Amino acid sequence: MKEYQSVMLAGLLHDIGKFTNRMKLEKGRHPKHSEIFVLSDQFKSLLKDDWVDIELVANLVRCHHEDPRIGSDFLVEAISDERTRALAYIVSRADNYSSSERISQEKDIHQYYKTVPLDSIFPSIIIDENRIIRKLPLRYRAKPLSVQSIFPQEFDHLSENEIDALVNAFGREVSRLKTTNFPHFYQGLMSLLEKYTWCIPSDTTSQMRDISLYDHLKTTSAISTCLYQYHKDQLNEKEIKNNYQKKFLLIGGDLSGIQNYIYRITGSDSTGKGVSKRLRARSFYLNLLVEVGIHRILHYLNLPLSCILMAAGGRFILLAPNLEHVKESLHTLSLEFNQWFIKEFRGELSLNLTWDCEMSGEDFQDLSNLLEQLNDALENKKKHKYYEVIYSNSQKKWEPKNFIFDSDYGHYSQFGECNSCHMFPAKDNNKLCRYCQKDSQIGSDLPGSNYLLFRKGPCRNYTLSFLKDDSYSVEMVKSKNSIPDISADRDVYLIKRIIPVSEKTKEDLDNPGFVDDYLLNTVPYFSDNKAKEYICQGCNQKNQCEEENKKVTANNIPYTFSCLAATSSWLDEQGVQRGEQLIGVLKADLDWLGLIFRTGLKNQMVKLTVSRYATLSRMLNYFFLGWIKNELTKLKNGNTSFQDHHRNADFTKIYGVYSGGDDLLLIGPWETIILFAYHLYRNFREYTGQNDNITLSAGIAITKPRFPLYRAVAIANKYLEKSKEFGKNRITLFDTTITWQEFEKLKSFKDTLCQELDNKQSKLNLSFLYRLFRYHEMYLSFYHEQKVEGLKFHSHLASDVARNIDSKSANQNFRQELEKLYSIVKFDEELMKNLKIPLFWTIYKFRKNVKKRKED
Repeated sequence: MKEYQSVMLAGLLHDIGKFTNRMKLEKGRHPKHSEIFVLSDQFKSLLKDDWVDIELVANLVRCHHEDPRIGSDFLVEAISDERTRALAYIVSRADNYSSSERISQEKDIHQYYKTVPLDSIFPSIIIDENRIIRKLPLRYRAKPLSVQSIFPQEFDHLSENEIDALVNAFGREVSRLKTTNFPHFYQGLMSLLEKYTWCIPSDTTSQMRDISLYDHLKTTSAISTCLYQYHKDQLNEKEIKNNYQKKFLLIGGDLSGIQNYIYRITGSDSTGKGVSKRLRARSFYLNLLVEVGIHRILHYLNLPLSCILMAAGGRFILLAPNLEHVKESLHTLSLEFNQWFIKEFRGELSLNLTWDCEMSGEDFQDLSNLLEQLNDALENKKKHKYYEVIYSNSQKKWEPKNFIFDSDYGHYSQFGECNSCHMFPAKDNNKLCRYCQKDSQIGSDLPGSNYLLFRKGPCRNYTLSFLKDDSYSVEMVKSKNSIPDISADRDVYLIKRIIPVSEKTKEDLDNPGFVDDYLLNTVPYFSDNKAKEYICQGCNQKNQCEEENKKVTANNIPYTFSCLAATSSWLDEQGVQRGEQLIGVLKADLDWLGLIFRTGLKNQMVKLTVSRYATLSRMLNYFFLGWIKNELTKLKNGNTSFQDHHRNADFTKIYGVYSGGDDLLLIGPWETIILFAYHLYRNFREYTGQNDNITLSAGIAITKPRFPLYRAVAIANKYLEKSKEFGKNRITLFDTTITWQEFEKLKSFKDTLCQELDNKQSKLNLSFLYRLFRYHEMYLSFYHEQKVEGLKFHSHLASDVARNIDSKSANQNFRQELEKLYSIVKFDEELMKNLKIPLFWTIYKFRKNVKKRKED
């Protein structure tokens, strides 16, 4: 184990010298600096003698090259000890496989390596050469990982001062790693490497410098561990250097049934209360379920977290050694997962595994075909889920005892079905099943949690238990002070720190091996306004709300969906409440995701290598999880009067149901959701360098707050699919599909209508807007069905404007905008075709509400 962990650590730190030698006053080759880092007193003090052989690690990071141009002192062949030399070849080959993109890339030897920045990977993506690709390179500043630093900029060189600051900050944080075992140390170190080397190029001599040092270090460590396991019984140098032998496996996993499980929940009583709490709980639980499943596989195969090549959106890809006992273990695990999932979820959820994709060292040069093969295998598995459990191959018959659950009948007869999910029997007179009861507890604890403790086995405190015999559990912790002593609680194998951490912590506190991660645990809360803010904002629900006459006294009262809908209302100058009280459901995801990974990084410029795949997956996740969470937690200033309302939308009023990988689902006040969708699009375009080869599509459903959630999500999903069917890079709302560029024009026309309605001198009213619907339908009858009578809309609308919109008192800009709808000369076909969007938007915003907001 000590030798294995030494190889693992050497793979992770073999090129750390490429980071430390970029400091202003440092000189020398990077292998020497890697050795200096490993042998420094500061670093050695963090390790225990039985973890690794530090001299072996130093030898492996110094001598991991086979190209004589690096210098004879740093070559593998310079090592005299036969076993050490064989281990060095393992790290060397892992380094080569991880960096196989460098084989075909042209070199740029004129760059001064200390100030070379990391290029954004997104401009390299090409799936259609006719689409616009940014010519000027976009690069990242040398800053610690944050939602601000992940946006690329236009510049040529880093300053030496910012490199020095980054390296020094890394050194300070590494010195605070105080761990009690090697896995915690390795995981904590890998997390710090991500934080500080995500923005450092792994190779400064290539013309394409879009792969980060972090991804190269992480994948090299993963490949090293797999190679060690493959060759450990006989460390033969010739066999280690064989690049054509299938030494690796790609393990694919997919959790199916996610949407049905999450969205079938409804309110547990007539008020619909509790849906939002259980919604965030279920999404969180399923994320943990996939993560724990990954951990179970890695632990069973004795592999580190670095072997996770991708994990997002319910899918994952792991790297493992291609050994018979590994395949047998995976078969055992697959059966174990199937048995637990069918017993626990009655077939509602399944975790499908495949491990048929074998790899050689040469295959690391281009993963596109292997990833396509892996995806096909997973899709086939999903079509035959639970086959190993419900059918006996040996006896050629079904096994009813494995999918008929007699124990449920007693619960159904006593308490009936669950009033919330309608899937499982109610547990007691509360009419909720054990899953929905658990969801309520999770939903309450989740928003304030700053740490997640992953443990083998159950825990005495309230935790989430997973897999057979509760062999894994996760505990949500609010404060670092509540984390148990890891030296005494050896079952804790991973501590995740949710960023940004909401509790205030001192920078000099010891780090027990935190793995920093994002978690979309955002919940809209009523603000603490010295008990002056009424909880009820004047919603139009017929049933009496138990919160109606309460005032806010603390920051711990979350918005219900009805509360969120009520924030869409506003008071005009006469004190009349206006604005439809509705919620919006936004579904959005990346277009052409499969094609991007298969062919987008397979062109004359680049190849889809393992490090490039890891970089692209990670950068997408930063945006869809890190940036999204940041935007939903930003505090917005400004009042809610009309003049500011449409410009200063408060995104903290949005529930983050899930986001990560390449897609998202958000729920909030209907207009806020519309504005956030466009905000999302504009920032994603900036994030990806305005590359037309990587785009977003979205769908928005607008419903009443107590409309069944699963149906609202189904509508949003239908609209998302409609956006993709119409050509992608589009948004569908109010049952109308438009491009994002058209959205800008339609929003501008909506703003014009709203400003005119708010103008006391104007004769514009909602009745005129309703008539515009009729003219719009007339136009569409001509546009879609070639009915000539539809062209009468020109004269009818012109006459209506002349009669009802006084040209002397009306705003001239408004008159000019209206002329675009009927004037032969100024007619705007695009605006008229999509007129439904600004009309619905304006009417929903200005329609009167019966119930008025309570006064202080």
